[in-house]
Amino acid sequence: MLFDITYNNKESVLKINKLVGEPMSFLQSLKIKGVGSSRMIVEGVSESFKSILTTISDLNYGSIEIRPKGIIVYIANKLQRFCWVIPFYKIVVFNHEFYSIHSDNHFIRFRKDNKYNQNKKFIKKMMDLKMTSTQSYFL
Repeated sequence: MLFDITYNNKESVLKINKLVGEPMSFLQSLKIKGVGSSRMIVEGVSESFKSILTTISDLNYGSIEIRPKGIIVYIANKLQRFCWVIPFYKIVVFNHEFYSIHSDNHFIRFRKDNKYNQNKKFIKKMMDLKMTSTQSYFL
């Protein structure tokens, strides 16, 4: 689910927290050694997300935050900020020429550059949390 979070909206915050849980506390963040990625360059998005990105030659950046029941992908476009909220059980990740996250017929593709190399540990942590979270659905 995509939200415009440029301005504080209590309804959006409640919906986000219901989907992926409250933000992790400082102690939880220390325990799992961080809950956020560094920013990555957005290489491409699905048709439904193209309206939120700049079509001019500007670079678009995104980052990922881990929550207890899923992730939030933040996308910045000039002065606007959007977040794509994805529960763990809906995440599909592809790691080929680009690093891409898919869910519900939507996707976002990140460029594999030095920022990606900095985020490898974070991505592995995210996938490990996804595996432990979704094991209960399949048992």
